[in-house]
Amino acid sequence: MRWQRKNPLGKWLLILFVLVLLVLFALPMIWTALMSFKGREDIFTLTPPFLPSQWRLDEYREVFSLSGVGRFFINSSVVAMLTTAISVVLASTCGYGLHRISGRSSERLSTAILMMRMVPTMVCTIPFYLLFRQFNLINSLPALALCYTALSMPLAIWLSLGFYRCIPESIYESGMVDGCTEWGLFIRIAFR
Repeated sequence: MRWQRKNPLGKWLLILFVLVLLVLFALPMIWTALMSFKGREDIFTLTPPFLPSQWRLDEYREVFSLSGVGRFFINSSVVAMLTTAISVVLASTCGYGLHRISGRSSERLSTAILMMRMVPTMVCTIPFYLLFRQFNLINSLPALALCYTALSMPLAIWLSLGFYRCIPESIYESGMVDGCTEWGLFIRIAFR
C-alpha cells in the first residue's frame, strides 16, 4: 500500500520546522545569557553585538558577594524540599485512604477537598499568622514550607486520588490474597 510508505522529504521538512522553532524560542534566552557577560560599552550601543567583545564576570561577582543571592537560593531549596516531602507523604496517604474507603462519604469528602482549592489564598493569611505566632514560627523556613504545603494539599490529594483510581481493584485483591495488610498494599502496590 502506497499510503503507508514513509515520505523522507516530509520527515526532513518536519525536522527542519522543529529546528527553526527551537531556534526561535531559544534565541531570547541565549541573548539574555550573553548580555549578562557584556560590559556597558557593548550593551549601550545602537547595535549591540551578539557575542561580547570582552567576557566579564563582574556582575556575577557583585550579585553573589553583595546581595546574598546564594543564601536566598539555599532558603528556596530548603523550603521546596520540605514542601515536597510533606506534600507527597500526606497527599499520597490521604488519596489512598479516600480511594480504599468507597462510598458516598468518600466521594463527598474528596469533593470537599477539591472545593478547598477554590478558597482564595488571602483568606488564609490571618489564620496562618495567628497560628505561626502561637508556635513562634514567624519569619522561619518551616512556617513558609507549611504555608505552601497547606495551600497545595487539596490539589495534591486530588491528583493522588486520581492516580490510585487508575490501579485495577484486582491488583489489590491479589495483594490481599498474598497476605498484605492495608499498609503493605499501600507501600508495595499503590505507592510504587
